[in-house]
Amino acid sequence: MRYEKNRKIFGIDELTLQRFGRFLLLPLAALILILVILALDHKKTAKPKESKAEAAGYDYASATPEKTSDTEIHTLVQDYLTARAQGDAEELYRIFGLSDEEGLAKLKEQMAAEKKLYESFENTSIYVIPGVESGSYIAYIETQAWFRKIQTPAPVLLRAYIVKTDEGLRMKTDEMLNEAETAAVKAAEGSEAVKKMNNDYRTALAKAIVSDAKLGSLYQKLRAGGGAAAAADAEEEESTEAVTDAVIEIPGRAGTESAETSAESAAPAETAAETGAAASEGTEG
Repeated sequence: MRYEKNRKIFGIDELTLQRFGRFLLLPLAALILILVILALDHKKTAKPKESKAEAAGYDYASATPEKTSDTEIHTLVQDYLTARAQGDAEELYRIFGLSDEEGLAKLKEQMAAEKKLYESFENTSIYVIPGVESGSYIAYIETQAWFRKIQTPAPVLLRAYIVKTDEGLRMKTDEMLNEAETAAVKAAEGSEAVKKMNNDYRTALAKAIVSDAKLGSLYQKLRAGGGAAAAADAEEEESTEAVTDAVIEIPGRAGTESAETSAESAAPAETAAETGAAASEGTEG
């Protein structure tokens, strides 16, 4: 393009404007380069995307567990319940990520007796709130335990802390929880929603053991001596002992009244977390 000596652009001589433009090219290029560098630097130093719970600063004291249909969570919980019903100590060890041989041997002995009590766990629903770390959960498990030679199922409420590992989802014993996880569990126990869940469970359990004398008798034995002792007694006799008002006074062993657990199991009187602790120690929970 040829520049004409006297042609004006916005009142400025075209040749003068062309010469002045040469001085603008370098600063403009430098400005663009600076902007690119700043953008790349921001991308490198930007924080990773926070999970919903972390970003919102989840309020465990006001926790409202929500029913989940997550396939992986349901599979883990069902594996746990099936292992309890079948007395599969090795499967429980896998679920809790345990490996010591001595503890496994003791747990096998314990569960060999306990499995004589159970038939199955049915009608399971799982409610969760976010755990401390992304991909972890505090789960509340509602189910029904069916016992051999007893016609009435017992309602069960368990609490489990679930974490994501390289091998998939696993449960953690209370002893394995870190300080932040323990605080989250304890705070959630005080929430109105979890309190209601626990109270509803206790009411349902009271009604069940009052309606069936055999179930009431079994529950008394479970409270007194644990699953293995109750199984031994069940082999010796079939009790027809009447249920008294004392049985209805179910102690707040856990849940809203104790920091150790969030719900009391109707049958083994322990939470999923306590089962893992018993497994790791090779003793009754």
